[in-house]
Amino acid sequence: MAPASFAVPLALIGVGAGVLGPSVTADVLRLVPAESSATASGVLATSQQLGAALGITLFGLLYFTELARHDVVRATSAALFACALALLAAAALARFVTLPAVRSPA
Repeated sequence: MAPASFAVPLALIGVGAGVLGPSVTADVLRLVPAESSATASGVLATSQQLGAALGITLFGLLYFTELARHDVVRATSAALFACALALLAAAALARFVTLPAVRSPA
């Protein structure tokens, strides 16, 4: 498997994260009262950093475990498949999370 074959999917992930990240952050912080926005921003940033660290750790562990047993193609396929399953699970969970309606200040 040529390393260049990863370029397009990785570029799409990067563009998607760059486009969606700020708008999702703004939407989340918009749901919080103004007096709690600093705390909410800190919790959001901490959650994002923790999620990134745990994701890299878990998917890296899976990748290198598979790499020790098989070849790089199988290891990469297993890690990417696990990432896809995690994204689907997160999307399904997000679908069932309900948020209270936001009231605009009078």
